Amino acid sequence: MRSLLWLVLSLAVVGNVFIGVAVSGGLTQIVLSSVSGLCVLACGIGLYVTRDRNGADHGMV
Repeated sequence: MRSLLWLVLSLAVVGNVFIGVAVSGGLTQIVLSSVSGLCVLACGIGLYVTRDRNGADHGMV
């Protein structure tokens, strides 16, 4: 599950950069960039929720 979230997060970030370069302004760029941003946020939240909660037991703070 975490691997899939990392993959989607990476693709969304790369896609957002590509959209900024390849798509010429206007509403299309705003919509695509917003969708990509929402994917990044969703993946970030998913990774946070699935983090290792026992890290403190292994000497991590």
